[in-house]
Amino acid sequence: MKAPSTRGCARPWAVRRVEMVTAGDGCGNLEGLAARVLSRYPLHVLKISTVQAKGKKVVWRVRAREGHFCLKRLGKRMDSLLFSVGAQKYMQQKGAIVPAVLAGEDGEITVVGADAFVVYQWVEGRPVSFGTPESLRQAVRGLAAFHRHSKGYVPPRGARVSQKWDRWPQQYASILQRLRDWREAAGRESGAFAGAFREEAPFFIRRAEKVLAALGQSGYQRLARDPASHLVLCHQDYGEGNALLTPRGVYVLDLDNVSFDFPARDLRKLINKIAAAPGGWKVDRARQVLRYYNEEEPLSEEMEELVWLDLAFPHLFHDVAKNHFKKGKDESSLKLREAARVESAKSLGLLEGEDGNAGRTGSH
Repeated sequence: MKAPSTRGCARPWAVRRVEMVTAGDGCGNLEGLAARVLSRYPLHVLKISTVQAKGKKVVWRVRAREGHFCLKRLGKRMDSLLFSVGAQKYMQQKGAIVPAVLAGEDGEITVVGADAFVVYQWVEGRPVSFGTPESLRQAVRGLAAFHRHSKGYVPPRGARVSQKWDRWPQQYASILQRLRDWREAAGRESGAFAGAFREEAPFFIRRAEKVLAALGQSGYQRLARDPASHLVLCHQDYGEGNALLTPRGVYVLDLDNVSFDFPARDLRKLINKIAAAPGGWKVDRARQVLRYYNEEEPLSEEMEELVWLDLAFPHLFHDVAKNHFKKGKDESSLKLREAARVESAKSLGLLEGEDGNAGRTGSH
């Protein structure tokens, strides 16, 4: 499938570029920078508060006569922002419960020097709780509605289209090769983490091989041949921190990394957060999430199969190992053991001949 066409868009999104702000003009502080950016918007600003500042990304809360707003400085490329901000505007117009994007003098994105800024509606609510059944149900149904409202999005001209739906086999193969390479690297290292990885890796390499082979025989192939009717915008980081319960429903926040994909990706990530909680893998919780999702937006048989296959792939084990081998972070061998325990407990009945801990040799 080619990247979604921009045919039918009236024009490229306008982007307002204003002069570089420097300390010399009195606007070098964060609130001063925000005030300069906000001067390009139809707001009578009363108060600006910095609520988050981490690297290039800064978030301000803005109180104005017109209401409360969220100003963000986003450390992303302009063409990527065109894609994600365009998606948020499209979904809001379709009825999705996402914060509205406020337009400035010439568009939804204002550029100051090399930095891009976007103003959103500020949403008041309480975070969802995955530990409460009704809150979990609302959160999952909120994700399903988010996916439904994203269908049909056509990115504006100039946007860098983000899509992952066509690279599932390549992603699996890449992770599998990493696990093999890291097994070799662990053989040259000493320490508890490398020792734990050497013990656990063979089982998960075999698991990854089996899931990659199963993917090639699964409904993924049919979905990939006719993706248009199945594709959604995946949030990629949906969780308790970016879903708010409000009287209107569940607001979904932080759409900065949305990507065209199958809903199975978001569901796998969500289920791994919920069903792989302390105490081990809980398949009943996984089924509960799928049940709640289906209440709002029924999944096809092929899509549900894809969710279970993706859950069987050792993403959790890989992600902990990645912190050590690729990112160079100090990582606990106990955390790796816990990820291995959870992953090995995923007895999903999808991989013939594999049941629970069969074949694992790691000590616990």
